[in-house]
Amino acid sequence: MVALLGFISCQSQNITKSSTNSGAYDEISMKEGDKWDGRKYIGGTFKNVTTLKLAPEHTDHSFDIRYEG
Repeated sequence: MVALLGFISCQSQNITKSSTNSGAYDEISMKEGDKWDGRKYIGGTFKNVTTLKLAPEHTDHSFDIRYEG
């Protein structure tokens, strides 16, 4: 999953977290509940997701997605 996030670009994309039973734990979260200010997401809270669609405003510094694992 880390490699996948490295390839996220400014274009709108659909991303699906694959489920594996490797014993490792990871999670991907997306912010919701507030607004975009240009190309940064301001406010909101993170919600864990298994699939997400990146907004057209998304960049690698938008602060709208979080990966832990």
